[in-house]
Amino acid sequence: AAPGAHSSVYNWQYINGLRAWSTLLKEQAKGGDSELRPLVYPFIQVALGVITLHPTARYWPLLLQVMSLVMEVAGAASVYVPLAGHMLLILESKEFTKKAKPSTQRPPEWKGLLHATLSTVNTRQYQEEAARRTLHALARYLNIYAYAAAFPEISTPTVVALRKLSKKSRMPPLIKKQAAALASILKESGEMIKRQRAATGIAPVTMLRKGMCPVTTFKPQQDVMDDVSSSAKKKKKKKNKSKNKSSSSSHIETESSIDSGDVVEGAMAKSSASQLERRFTNMAKRASLSEIAYQDLLKRCNELKMTIGTLRNHNE
Repeated sequence: AAPGAHSSVYNWQYINGLRAWSTLLKEQAKGGDSELRPLVYPFIQVALGVITLHPTARYWPLLLQVMSLVMEVAGAASVYVPLAGHMLLILESKEFTKKAKPSTQRPPEWKGLLHATLSTVNTRQYQEEAARRTLHALARYLNIYAYAAAFPEISTPTVVALRKLSKKSRMPPLIKKQAAALASILKESGEMIKRQRAATGIAPVTMLRKGMCPVTTFKPQQDVMDDVSSSAKKKKKKKNKSKNKSSSSSHIETESSIDSGDVVEGAMAKSSASQLERRFTNMAKRASLSEIAYQDLLKRCNELKMTIGTLRNHNE
C-alpha cells in the first residue's frame, strides 16, 4: 500500500461509522433469532482489519477505541473474539523499552484523540496513559468471559504475558504493579473456574478419567473404514467405466468425472452418522446430564445428520 493509505480508514468519519454500527448491533443482535445477528461477524472482521492495518504507537488511541467497540458487540452478542493478543502487542511494544522523555505538557484527552504526534509518543505521560488504558481494556475484555467454562484456557496466555511484562526493567513501576495485580486476579479466577468445572462431573477431563469418554471412541472403527474403502472402490469402477464409454468425447468425459476426495468424505460421513448418534446418546446417559443438555446433544446430532444428507445428495 502507498504511504499514508491508512488515512482513508484512520479518520473520524470511518470510526464514527463503526461506532454507529456497534451501537445498533449491541442493541438489536442480542437474541439468537435477531435478523441483524448475521451482521456481527462481518462487523468484527472489519474492526479487526482496522486494528491490524497500521498498529503503530501514534495510533494507540484509535486502536483502543475500536477495541472497545468490538468488546461491546462481543459482550452483547455473546460471541468470542480473540482480542487479547492485539492488546498485548501494545504493552509489548518497543516504545516501552526506550527511555521516555519527561514533559511538562498537559496529557492529551484520549476520548477525542485518534493519533498522537511524534513528539508526544516518546513522552512518559503518553506511554503511561497508553499502558494504563490498555490494561483496563484487557480487564474489561476478559470480564466478558469470566463465567465461561473455557476461561482458564482463554486467560492463561494473558497471565503469562502479564507476568513477563511485570518483570521488564524499562516499564514504569506503576504499570508493572498493575500488570502483576491483573495477572494474579486472572490466575485466581481461572483456578476457581477449574474447581467449579471439575465439580460438575461432565468436564472432558473428568469424563476421560471415569472411562466415559475413551480416546478410542473418537477414532474411526475398522468396519467404518471397510465401508469407506468398498464404497470408494465401487465409485472408482463406475468412474473408469464411464470414462471408457465416453472416450470419444472429451466434454462428456469431463462431466462424468468424480472427485474421489468427495466420495471418501461422503462415504465416511454416511457410515459414521448412526454411530455418532449412538455415542452422543450413551455419553449423555452415562454422564447423567440434565434433560436440557441431553436434548441439546440430540439436536446437534440431527443437525449433523442433515449436513451428512446434503453432502450425500451432492455426491450422488
